[in-house]
Amino acid sequence: MTALAAPDTASGLQGAIESQIIPRLVLSCRSSIHQQTSTPPAVSGKVGQEQIENFCRLLTAPEPQEADRYVAELRQQGASLEWLYLELFGPTARYLGYLWEEDLGDFVDTTLGVGRLQRMVRDFSPEFRISKGNHDSRRRVLLMPMPGENHTFGLTLVAEFFHRAHWHVWGWPLVEGNDLIKLIHKEWFAVVGISVAGQVNLGGLTSLIRDLRRESANSTIGVVVGGPIFLTQPDLTRKVGADAMAVDARQAVQQAESLLDLT
Repeated sequence: MTALAAPDTASGLQGAIESQIIPRLVLSCRSSIHQQTSTPPAVSGKVGQEQIENFCRLLTAPEPQEADRYVAELRQQGASLEWLYLELFGPTARYLGYLWEEDLGDFVDTTLGVGRLQRMVRDFSPEFRISKGNHDSRRRVLLMPMPGENHTFGLTLVAEFFHRAHWHVWGWPLVEGNDLIKLIHKEWFAVVGISVAGQVNLGGLTSLIRDLRRESANSTIGVVVGGPIFLTQPDLTRKVGADAMAVDARQAVQQAESLLDLT
C-alpha cells in the first residue's frame, strides 16, 4: 500500500504517524480520511490491492455516496458490470472477510461493506441479466454455501451470472439440513454448486456431496465446487467427489453448461 505523502517539513512524530498509524487505519477499513479519494483505475485487467483497500474504505464510510460515485466513475470510463463483479466487488468482499477473520476489522465494518455491495448488485441486476440465451428447461441449478459458513456474497454474484445465462436458480440464500435433502429429492437439478469460502471440512464436504448424489432426483447430477482452497489445491475437487471446480462466477456457469451437455 502506498503511504500518504509527508510534507517536507514533517517532524519525526508526523512521519511515524504516516508510516505506521495511517496504514493500520486503512487496513481496518475505518479510516475517516477521504480527502485523497483516488481516481478510478483503468478498467481493464486485474484491480490492484491498493485499489481494493481504497474501495473497502469507501464502502465502510458513514455515508455510501463516495462508494457509489467511485463505481459510477468506473462505469463512465467503460467498466462493464461483469468486470466490476469479477475484478472489484468479489475481491473486495473477500478482503472484508479476511479483515474480519484476522481481527483487522470488525463485524460492523464487514456487515456494512458487504451490505452495500449486495445493494449495488441488486440495483444493477435488471441491467446485468439482459441477454439472449438458451431457455432449455433442464438449466436448473441449486446453489448453496458449505453449511455453517457466513461469507456468502460470492454466491450472490454466482447467482447473477446463472440468471443472465437463463438458468433457473434455486436454494439461495439458505437451504440446509433436512430442507436441502427434501428439495433435491423433490426437484430435478442439472447441477449443484457449493461455495466453500473458509477452511473446508473435507470429511463434511465429501459426505455432503455423497448425500446430494444419493438423494438427487437426477441420478447424473453434476457437482461444481468453488473457493480459495480449490485454487491452491485443485486435486481436492476429485477427492471430495465433485465433478469440477470454478475460479469465479463466470467459470461456474461454463462448468455447469459443460456438465449439462453430458446429461
